[in-house]
Amino acid sequence: MITDFEEILANQTTELRWSYNPSLPLIWGPPTSTTNFCEEDYYITPYIAEFINTVSNILPIYLGLYGTFKTPGSIATQLSYLSSAGVAFGSCFFHATLKHEMELVDGLSMLYSTAVAIFSVFSIHLSTVGSAVLAVGIFTLVTAVSIGQYAYPNPTLHGICFGGMVLMFLGRCIQLRRRVVKLRPEMDGPLVRLLGIGSVMWIVGAVMWWADWWACEYLIRWRRCVGLPVGFMAELHGWWHITTAFGAYYYLVAADYLMVGLMVEPDEKIELRWSMGVVPDVMVSQLKDTRWYKVAVCSRGGKTPGQGESEDALWHVTAASRD
Repeated sequence: MITDFEEILANQTTELRWSYNPSLPLIWGPPTSTTNFCEEDYYITPYIAEFINTVSNILPIYLGLYGTFKTPGSIATQLSYLSSAGVAFGSCFFHATLKHEMELVDGLSMLYSTAVAIFSVFSIHLSTVGSAVLAVGIFTLVTAVSIGQYAYPNPTLHGICFGGMVLMFLGRCIQLRRRVVKLRPEMDGPLVRLLGIGSVMWIVGAVMWWADWWACEYLIRWRRCVGLPVGFMAELHGWWHITTAFGAYYYLVAADYLMVGLMVEPDEKIELRWSMGVVPDVMVSQLKDTRWYKVAVCSRGGKTPGQGESEDALWHVTAASRD
């Protein structure tokens, strides 16, 4: 059956069909990475080893930078967006060169970027000392995992660690959601939408990742049958980049939305603004001065954390003019 299918496709050539040509010069030299995904190497240009796996990182770079400049949240939130863009840059260099050094940059940046996001959602009600202790603890743990990953490369172990960190971030967002909806019930619907769509994107991405591994032989045969550019559609690791880009971005926007909801004045309006219908960002209106400083203080008498305030205390961001 497969043979007949291949013969039919081979006979139906058109002007818009190009054959794969994985025999171009290797500008970056032979691959030295421990992992080489299902996409064939150097079939479009000698400057990019895995073409689709490289260019598909444009979307996560855009989303990460977009969130960095749009968020009204804290510096930790900005770093969460920015580090997600950094992961995509590392992925670009890895897939373009297939060098072991860039492979380490790609894999380890995933762990450290997720660590930044975890810190941002767990540190919201901590004092300066508490935040410092949390940061040291998180990054010590990630560094230990990184050293182990460097000494004993294991993609499965890396995936388990990364997935566990993402689930930890999601669990904290769900915990914060229960608190924020008590203060602002109108935020529940958008939060469910963000976390729900983000989770679906992560699940679809995970399926694409594993299918790219386990069905590689069949994917290569199909791509060579249909040729380019239709064969691009079966580059499943590229789809992993796209789906997880949206998944990660929606999670970060949900966390941004949650933390702003716990920090701003009760009379200030928080809403999601959607660009192109699929790219949300958080907007705060009715501020006395739009040039406000991001200074978190406790609403009860201006107490700082560590003076007996529980984590359920309502926080707000004070607006300050620049005299």
